[in-house]
Amino acid sequence: MLLNIGKTMNKILFLLIFITFYKSFAQNNTNTLIDGTILNHSENSIVVGDSLIALNKNGTFRIEENIVEPTYIKIKYSNIDYDIFVQPNEQLSIIFNGNDFFGTIKFEGKASPVNSFLIKEHLVNRKVSKYFSDNFYEIYMKDEAEFVSIVDSLRGQFSVSFEEFVKQYPKTNKWFITQKRAEIKYSFDKILLDYPFYQLKFNNKKTDFSTELAKRLYNVELNEPELLESEEFVKYALACFRLKIKDEIANNPQIKKSDNQWLEASFNVVLSEITNQQLLDFFLHNYLFQHIDNNGIKNINSFITIFNEKCKSVKYKKDINDYYLKELANRENHIIKTYKRVDGFNLDAHIFIPKDLKEGEKRPALVYFHGGSWSEGKPDWGFGNSKYGFVVVCIEYRYYDRYGTLPFEGVSDAKSAIRWIRKNADELNIDRNKIIATGNSAGGHLALCAAIIDTLDEQNENLSISSKPNALILNSAVYDPTRNAWFEYLLENKNDILKISPIHNVKGGLPPTIIFHSTNDPLVIFYTAKDFANKMKDAGNDCTLYELNGLGHFIWWQSEYYKIADPAIRNFYIKLGYL
Repeated sequence: MLLNIGKTMNKILFLLIFITFYKSFAQNNTNTLIDGTILNHSENSIVVGDSLIALNKNGTFRIEENIVEPTYIKIKYSNIDYDIFVQPNEQLSIIFNGNDFFGTIKFEGKASPVNSFLIKEHLVNRKVSKYFSDNFYEIYMKDEAEFVSIVDSLRGQFSVSFEEFVKQYPKTNKWFITQKRAEIKYSFDKILLDYPFYQLKFNNKKTDFSTELAKRLYNVELNEPELLESEEFVKYALACFRLKIKDEIANNPQIKKSDNQWLEASFNVVLSEITNQQLLDFFLHNYLFQHIDNNGIKNINSFITIFNEKCKSVKYKKDINDYYLKELANRENHIIKTYKRVDGFNLDAHIFIPKDLKEGEKRPALVYFHGGSWSEGKPDWGFGNSKYGFVVVCIEYRYYDRYGTLPFEGVSDAKSAIRWIRKNADELNIDRNKIIATGNSAGGHLALCAAIIDTLDEQNENLSISSKPNALILNSAVYDPTRNAWFEYLLENKNDILKISPIHNVKGGLPPTIIFHSTNDPLVIFYTAKDFANKMKDAGNDCTLYELNGLGHFIWWQSEYYKIADPAIRNFYIKLGYL
């Protein structure tokens, strides 16, 4: 009898385990089927999400994706790059003509109404974007009331049709509705938020928001965690924070004593504005990660401590602490010396000595100034030994996000750095007559200014020691800062820019220079580099411009740059007698 009871209990237990497992399996089986047909297909494959799928001969395809929550999945075919909306445990079928995607695409499945709406919205977005782009200047030149009216009218072309769609399909996925409303609201509010900046740029007029518009833009609830999935909400929140961070820096005297001003103000604002833990974790992580990534880890120990105390996300904590330790390790394999103390701050030179250097030997020095639009950046971007056996010196200098300074201070620091290297050349195993200054973008501008600008020397420095490098290598450098809207926005007297504009200060007797610049650089227009090179030659200077076709601004990230630059730089060094 007892044996039979035991068998019965085992069966019941097995049945309970099976039912529990089945329910768990059913709940976690979130595969979404995506299939389709491409008529007149000219390609052999389509990309869905992260998967490359071969097309059948008749243009059909099929894939199962593990979708846990409603989301967008990217599809790529030929020159088409488009996001479709999918939901867990559903099938979405797509059919379109390969020669006319937007004109022929059709959907089948529960999510088909949403995707059909998104196609229509995409076509409207094309028209609105073109109108806004074609009339950008005229729109931002309007007075505030008319400007707001235009923006809200454009917004209405999206919001009205979307709300009509929601009424027509009341059972539409709630996540999609929330995200789409946020996208429409915050993308256009961000346009409104940019009004004072472009008023100053286009109209040379400093403009504050009216009380009504300021209330509308700033009284936004930022403690709604479901909006974190909206890219437009995050952009808008960061833009709002940016204005509050600037106010915090302006109104808090203590921050002026920090050499990480933007980070300190960011933490102050986020900790005072955000009460929801999920959002607090997100924004603290965002600001600290971006700071490490773009500004480095110098003197951020206290912020790491605050972050670890306030953040509850295990993932975010691991992310930050791993990154911090990695960056810390990168600073342990070379010499770090302070080359300048100014306003209570120590500025460092990171020195990489060749391993084969013999005692008493002097080598050329390659002095690296990082880029970052004079507002961010770190010397770490140039860390490493020279393949030519030179001494490498990576310079930390003052800039806006860390020190609240403008490029004038950066120029002063660049000159101080060259002067310090020359003064300490024997100790650093450097030939003081073979100092090459190099830099990317804004760093190239500073390297050039060290050679070309005769003012902005730091007080109490020994001016008998030259701050001019012996040679220059410039990558996507800034030659005419009068064209920089950010810089201009921060200056009371716009003519002050001319004091550090290389193209306006060309003269004879400048160092041999080679320039690398892309013909389609969107940030530093190519003809400014060409005009500068021509002015250099006209003044009797040795200057060679290498035109790089189609590489954009960040040429140093691309292999095509090195195919041209490596032999050119080697020949430059040979010509100078450095190799």
